[in-house]
Amino acid sequence: MPGFVRQHLRPLAGAVGLHLLLFALIVATAWRWSSTRPPVPMAIEGVAIDERSLPKDLAGPRPAPAAPVTPAPKPEPVEPVPATPAAPPNDAAERQRAAEAQAERERTAEAAREQAALETRRAEEAEAATAEAALPAVPADSEQILLSDGGCRTREPGGARGSSVEHG
Repeated sequence: MPGFVRQHLRPLAGAVGLHLLLFALIVATAWRWSSTRPPVPMAIEGVAIDERSLPKDLAGPRPAPAAPVTPAPKPEPVEPVPATPAAPPNDAAERQRAAEAQAERERTAEAAREQAALETRRAEEAEAATAEAALPAVPADSEQILLSDGGCRTREPGGARGSSVEHG
């Protein structure tokens, strides 16, 4: 091994020097990058002129430039919509027909809600039956342990302490 180092001393020294130079460059860059930089000036540059050095015709306050006058848009007149409240039924027969129609609408809505609830319940039962059918059969005297990830572990009654079967 000493012969190898003596034979390759210059290339090894060059490699070490190059690595030290790269390491120093990385450290210097990291140090400059983390330092705070001065804020960038955002002001508009201008030149201040002393009023006394101006010619007479330019000295004094300047009049403000006249802004073009634009007429404000006129709002379109809005026609009031007369409110026509629904007239209450005048006689008892009309009131009774309205009440029957309302009751019929309520019965129809209730029947639709019951039908939707029944369909939902049937879908949940079918889903539960499908999920139950997918699980492997477990002997009745075994113990099931539910895991936190949703699976279950079955321990056989006569098995050793560490023997268990995991189900997904």
